[in-house]
Amino acid sequence: MIRCLCCVLLFIIGCNRDSIQQPDAPITITTKPKTVATSMPLLKQCKALTGLRVRKKRRRPMDEPTVRMPPLATDTSVDDATRRLRSLQAVDELSEQLKSDPSNAKIHFALGWVYFYSLETPLAAQRHFCGAIVHDPRNTMYQETVRFVWLTPGLEESMEAALKPAFLRLPWQDVRDSVRQAPDLTDRERARLFMAGLDMLERISRMKTMRHDRVRWTVNDPNTVLKEWALADDPNALGNIWMVTVIDAKYRSKFSGVDVRPPEDVAGWTRMISDDNKRRIVFRHGPDAIDSILALLGERLKGKRVTVYLFNGSRQLCLIGRVATNQFHVQRFAAKPDAGVIRPALDLKPRTGAKAR
Repeated sequence: MIRCLCCVLLFIIGCNRDSIQQPDAPITITTKPKTVATSMPLLKQCKALTGLRVRKKRRRPMDEPTVRMPPLATDTSVDDATRRLRSLQAVDELSEQLKSDPSNAKIHFALGWVYFYSLETPLAAQRHFCGAIVHDPRNTMYQETVRFVWLTPGLEESMEAALKPAFLRLPWQDVRDSVRQAPDLTDRERARLFMAGLDMLERISRMKTMRHDRVRWTVNDPNTVLKEWALADDPNALGNIWMVTVIDAKYRSKFSGVDVRPPEDVAGWTRMISDDNKRRIVFRHGPDAIDSILALLGERLKGKRVTVYLFNGSRQLCLIGRVATNQFHVQRFAAKPDAGVIRPALDLKPRTGAKAR
């Protein structure tokens, strides 16, 4: 009897325990972090060409490659057979050093140098120059060198893949061709001219989408007025000024020779490229940019209709008009953030707004 009662009690207790609802355990969903693609097309292209990946930051310093560099292909004092033999010896020595230190950007760069300047094989050179960039992506010398290699005919695909999207919408092939023909440039200067020319064209294309007002202004002492406008945000930013003018194809002959390298004691240098419409884009950077471009226009296109652009940080200005002695007769303008000191005290209200053609 007692045993039966115990069994009944245990059964009741068991049923009550099962009837109590247990709370569900929380479910956590873990997702893998997304890999953020690099915003630097040059580095992305170099990784694609080499297949190299940097998994962890290098801690030890990079040793200089120990090798006797071979003569350049332009060195006529050495015969071709000797130059090629010494170049191949240098490649073997550098390759052995790279095996023991594969992340050494300096060895990659030295190998690229031998392949390009001694053996004249740009395809092999670009791979090692890119290897240097993958392991030292902030080195401007490596960047400029590989961009110069990509100016070589036949490497257009590599150059195109390494340009940012805004530059791909520009006539970069025409700029490249004009840069190849530019006089008195070192290899790295030629690469810098290519990138600076695209940068100027991209800034100009953005300004063309802005509202251009028709006006009748006469700006006296334009050199001083434009400097005051450009330095309104930062009085110490005179060295950051870019001054650009676009020369129509019919005036091309008037500007031949303006981009010749100046003497060593002259600091500034006016640069020039051509676009797909055979126009000249003449620009200068630095403290004397405004003075030099306005003087050039006053000397060669006095009284003619000209277009000038002025950039300094976020400040952007376009003036269309005629240059006279110590004056600029403005017919159309666009400015960001505003015209500021350029707007005369007594001027006509802008007529109808229009976009630049």
